[in-house]
Parts: sequence; C-alpha cells; structure tokens
Amino acid sequence: MASEKTKAILEERRANTAARTAELEAQGYHAEDATVSIVKANIMAFLVGVPFLAVFVLLFWLLHPGVLFWEDINGPGKSFLLLVLLALSVPIHEGFHGLGWVTFCKDKWKSIQFGVMWDSFTPYCHCREPLSVAQYYVGLFLPCTMLGWIPCILAVIFGSGFWLIFGLMGILLAGGDLTIGCIIFKYLGKDARILDHPDQCGAVAFKRG
Repeated sequence: MASEKTKAILEERRANTAARTAELEAQGYHAEDATVSIVKANIMAFLVGVPFLAVFVLLFWLLHPGVLFWEDINGPGKSFLLLVLLALSVPIHEGFHGLGWVTFCKDKWKSIQFGVMWDSFTPYCHCREPLSVAQYYVGLFLPCTMLGWIPCILAVIFGSGFWLIFGLMGILLAGGDLTIGCIIFKYLGKDARILDHPDQCGAVAFKRG
C-alpha cells in the first residue's frame, strides 16, 4: 500500500514538474539537468562535508588543547540524549528546508510537501515552485546552518564536545544538500530558476539567455 502511495506522489510531482516546465519555457527559459546519481551524491557528500568537519575539529583542539571532545558523551545518559537528539534532527532537518523555501513560495505551505519514502525509509521535503538560486539556497542550507554549523561554532566557543559531535553529525547529514548546492552554483547570479526534481537527487535548472 505504501508503495502505491509513493507511486501516486511521484506521478503528481512529475505532472507538476511538467506543468512548471511548460510555463517557464513559454517565458523563454530552457531546462537543464542538475541531478546527481545516489552513488555519486554519497561520494560528493563525503568529500564536501569532511573539510567542514576538519576545520571545526581543528579549531576545537586549538582553542581547547588537551580536551578530548568525544569524552563529553561518556556515560549512558549523555550517549542516549545524543542519540535522541540526532533522531529528532532528521525530521527537523526536513522542516528547516520547508521553512526556508516557504518564505519565497507564492502558494506558501501549499507548495511544500513533507513525507517519507517508505520504500527506503527516507523522509523528504519537496518544493513544488521554481525559485531563484539565492532563494533555493536559503531552504537548501538552512538545515545545515541550524543543525550543523551553528552548533559547531557554539561548541568551539564554549568547549562543548557534546554539541561539537551533534553539529558534526548535522553537517554530515546535510552532505547531500551541500552537494546539490555545488551543482547549481554555476547558475547563481544568472537569470535562472531552480525546481526540485520530482524523483531524483537534485533539481531541474531553468536558464534564460
């Protein structure tokens, strides 16, 4: 049943994408693929995310020499709390995507879809409206900012190994978002629109000129 529901959702997304494509092409835009395979996305997510991890760990050690940050989660209480927070951060991550994109959507929350792809147990947030690259970046990077970069910055400032680990995991979980950001970077500052791809990792980019 879940599989049938997933198929119905994907068909509706594809229909929406086709309609949006027709509208934009009538305005002089042409569609370009801005997707990446799952395998390549995972590799790129690691390559893009690791430098951020290295920077924050290095800063932590420089500002708090001798402090072993992983010792801050020793004990069943802290370890369990970290696991709970990380589990909660998965749906919250998707919520931040929606919160960032809805600001720029004409139809507001009607254009934001939340759900779970039960075949792969993957939660998602899908934006049904094409946005400028800058607008798309806001929703794309908001989860990493709120759950990754900010916790890491605060952890480095206050010497909290607990929040450093939480933030590092937040950055890793946002590796796919960072990868998509790299893919569409070439459209930044140009007359372009970005639309979530209906069933692949990435987006459809519409460029004019």
